[in-house]
Amino acid sequence: MNTSYWDPLEGQLPDEYVIATKKREISNILKSYTGWYDPFAEMIQNALDAVERRFSSSDGYDPKI
Repeated sequence: MNTSYWDPLEGQLPDEYVIATKKREISNILKSYTGWYDPFAEMIQNALDAVERRFSSSDGYDPKI
């Protein structure tokens, strides 16, 4: 399995532009949580997704959260 990824920003722009772009992306993600319950709901959804992936790929798995 190939684990190397191509980053279109790597080597093409000065480091300060790449850092600013990544900071803006993180800021946008944090702003997307508008309610106090959103981070909790996100954690529950991630747990459900992980259980579903493991359940579909292994035999004898007893799903629990």
